[in-house]
Amino acid sequence: MDLRERIVTDPNILVGKPRVQGTRLAVSFILNLLAGGSTENDIVKYYPQLAVEDIRACCLYASENLNWQKPDWYRGNDFLESDDWELVEERKLPAPEIVAQQD
Repeated sequence: MDLRERIVTDPNILVGKPRVQGTRLAVSFILNLLAGGSTENDIVKYYPQLAVEDIRACCLYASENLNWQKPDWYRGNDFLESDDWELVEERKLPAPEIVAQQD
């Protein structure tokens, strides 16, 4: 099975959020588990309805559906707009300025 076939959406399940086929586990939930430090084996242990391939499909789905945009908190940094891409590994970027959301 193609990894892309493991992720489905249905407006009647999880309000249409992308989820692992045959479950009510959203892609975002699986990604949050990974970001929190859970391993693929941990996730499969606690959610036996999943396979390691389902977790990898979540990562693939996310990588294919991200829009490349600078996040709001990256505002005051001109590095991405510059043409200076030499020695990127050695360049120290200033800490991003956190911009508070205004209502």
